[in-house]
Amino acid sequence: MGDVIKEFLVGLGFQIDEAGLKNFTDGITNASMRAAVFGAAVTAAAGAAVAGIYSVAKETEQLDLLAQRLGSTAAEVDEFSDVAELMGIGSEKTTESLKALNKTVNEAALGVGRGKVILEKLGIAAKDSSGKVRSTTEVMADLQAKLATMDRGQAMTVMEKLGLDPEMVRMF
Repeated sequence: MGDVIKEFLVGLGFQIDEAGLKNFTDGITNASMRAAVFGAAVTAAAGAAVAGIYSVAKETEQLDLLAQRLGSTAAEVDEFSDVAELMGIGSEKTTESLKALNKTVNEAALGVGRGKVILEKLGIAAKDSSGKVRSTTEVMADLQAKLATMDRGQAMTVMEKLGLDPEMVRMF
């Protein structure tokens, strides 16, 4: 690049200060490299931001789908998951337990499965007064009240039979 500028200026009849030209071209080269490094850093930061936003959106979508499946709200499911995490229970165990309890409640509402027998013994209804299947979180609230009156071993057995991970007994 320095040669092009030099030839242009010589062509116009100017005398060339070699040291000044070198300082000028070194400065331009240095500025170009800094701009390229800055551009790469901005691009990397933007990529990380997009990846983070995508990850949050994906988690939110999964949470929403699970809440719909459970007949609950995303906020209730998220709160339950947060409490489980504070208790040291992983999100996979929490999700699987919620899905298993949901399956048990739906089967009990249909009048089938061992969950039906257990819910009946506990006095917990799988259907509401209008005959619709109750949400999993509603059933869990009733279950929490029943488990509070049991000793730990008995509560863990009931939870296991309903499809809940027995480690979650502390949450109830």
